[in-house]
Amino acid sequence: MPEDVADRIPPQVIQVPPPKSGPNHIGWSLALLIVLVPLALLSPAAWLRLNVMLAICVVVAVFIFWRQRIRRFNQRRAAWIERHEDWCSDPQAMALGRRWDSLAHPPSLEGIQDALRDYGSPPADRALIVACGAYELPPTGDHRGEPTLLTPRESAGSLSIALFVFLGVLLMGMLVDFHERVPETLARWWPTLAIMTALTAGAFGHHIVRPRYLRVAPGVAQVITYSILRSRPDIRSYPMSVETTVLATETLNTMTLKLVRGEQTDTIQLWRSDSAERFLEKLWLALLSTTPTPPLSNEELVG
Repeated sequence: MPEDVADRIPPQVIQVPPPKSGPNHIGWSLALLIVLVPLALLSPAAWLRLNVMLAICVVVAVFIFWRQRIRRFNQRRAAWIERHEDWCSDPQAMALGRRWDSLAHPPSLEGIQDALRDYGSPPADRALIVACGAYELPPTGDHRGEPTLLTPRESAGSLSIALFVFLGVLLMGMLVDFHERVPETLARWWPTLAIMTALTAGAFGHHIVRPRYLRVAPGVAQVITYSILRSRPDIRSYPMSVETTVLATETLNTMTLKLVRGEQTDTIQLWRSDSAERFLEKLWLALLSTTPTPPLSNEELVG
């Protein structure tokens, strides 16, 4: 159970804006279209033309999606820099910014520690928060609140949509080939079946076999992992005190939180969405609170 700290020292916070996003995914989409369009026109078999046409639809949808995402991301980045014009006055933030030259490859914890080595050791009397991205952190202060159990599984919606899409493609293929024997149909559609199986297995393992939750309260975050093989969950605590580091990074579509305390570490990945933003708002309020941590009962987590 986290210790009740009446005069918790606020964590050290370092914020670094992300680099500008480029049109890498748009280039890949155009390259795929150049290959797929002639293939669709020249394919002799009807089932192959159907597969290629479906692939073209997917590529066009991805092209539009990425273009919108890139524009919105760069607008949000520019707005963040305008609101935080003094971020470059922090030499530690500048050192990290020089190392982050590609949005797709945000800095790792080891890279951050390496970049900050010239500016002394991590704070010896407080926790450290490094936010690499256009995150809006509230000021430290007396943020009161009851312990809240939040789910970090924001990717569930996207994963469900992907499963339905692949299921629809499979059923369309089955209808086209209904007059053929099942082994031949499966032989033609095995890539779709393989992708569906992998997605279903991942969703089942992440959401059913070992679901994870995050419990936050003023001054502490706890990662709670359930298992169908145990009656009690596994709880790992990260009090905002010495030896705790919180690293937040982002890419075009995802936001990643890494909690580190000694040898203990947990990584939580969120798909960019409104629910993920609300999730982060509650998390930042808890981590930046100087209010004493209330008692946290583990009994209410059983069952």
